[in-house]
Amino acid sequence: MELSPFAGEDNEARPLLNRLMANKNIRARYLAHVKTIVDEWFESDRLEEAFSRFHSLIAENVELDVKKLYSTEAFFSNLNVDEGSGRRSTPGLKSFVAARREYFRGFPGFELEAPQIASVVRENYEQAPAAGESIGILATLSGDLVADEMILYYALDRNARFKATEMVQGDETGVYRGGIPAMPAGSRVYYYVEARRGAGPVVSQFWPRSTVMGAPSYRIVSAEPAGMSLVINEVMPSNVSSARDPQGDFDDWIEIHNPTDEEIDLSGMYLSDNQNDLRQWQFPDGTIMLPKGYILVWADGDVKKTRGYHAGFKLSGNGETILLVDTNERGNAIIDQFTYSGVNKDESFGRIHSGKLSVMPPTPGRENL
Repeated sequence: MELSPFAGEDNEARPLLNRLMANKNIRARYLAHVKTIVDEWFESDRLEEAFSRFHSLIAENVELDVKKLYSTEAFFSNLNVDEGSGRRSTPGLKSFVAARREYFRGFPGFELEAPQIASVVRENYEQAPAAGESIGILATLSGDLVADEMILYYALDRNARFKATEMVQGDETGVYRGGIPAMPAGSRVYYYVEARRGAGPVVSQFWPRSTVMGAPSYRIVSAEPAGMSLVINEVMPSNVSSARDPQGDFDDWIEIHNPTDEEIDLSGMYLSDNQNDLRQWQFPDGTIMLPKGYILVWADGDVKKTRGYHAGFKLSGNGETILLVDTNERGNAIIDQFTYSGVNKDESFGRIHSGKLSVMPPTPGRENL
């Protein structure tokens, strides 16, 4: 009942625990999580309610079980009180929680108070963050305690390692700002904040208290249209016999056209069929489109092929939207998007002379009919 959350930290036979708890910042993070569990579970009725709910769920089956290793009376009483005595005593679920609650109310590790984070907001939250823009995060403290450090954590995946950056207090006391660098369009960015106090023992508070699991997020939208003349000119979503790729396979394809009189460098641009992932497949360095030229990209999902351009996705025969996306440096603006409907085998969908999209006979690598 009185087992410390730091039990075993001095045992050198447990090197991981021993070394982790010797790090004052990791120790403070761990203790903050323990405090969150105590506040949200032990200092509420959530555990007792869960115990009662699951106890009722299995009660009828327990009564009917003729091979159980305990009596039915013990099953019902042990929900609330200890069953048995001495070494063979089984703690009651609710009595165990009550005892742990009392232990943590006097736990010395909770004596130090952490700075209280009142709010965390994204600057210009009414605007969708665009590719190529850094994002400011503002954290406001409440109360009299001052933070010795304010840290902003961010990542592109809730399960990835979060990067840390310092937050700095501005002209307004208790308000700290940290910046998340520009991210590519389509990215979802997760973030949370830590307030630290103390030099010897360190105490921390997090916002949100569940940190990674509760981290708020925002999605990066594409920059304004790039104003570039490249177009997705034609797609073949069900290629059976119209054109072979350099390996001799009849794979689906996407045709890009440069209608200008100038060369255009496609290096670092992207093709995608997923509006939530604009950077799905990237053109390799040195991809140059000649004036009035065409390039075929084979949508076969096989990026290991070395001859020709092979996208990391396949086309749907039922129709979808293909996007041509600018480079990371230019904010992943959408250069062109091409929406086609379902077509028959060996039929393509392309731009005819008026610019209208239409079902047509395939013309890979040349002007559409």
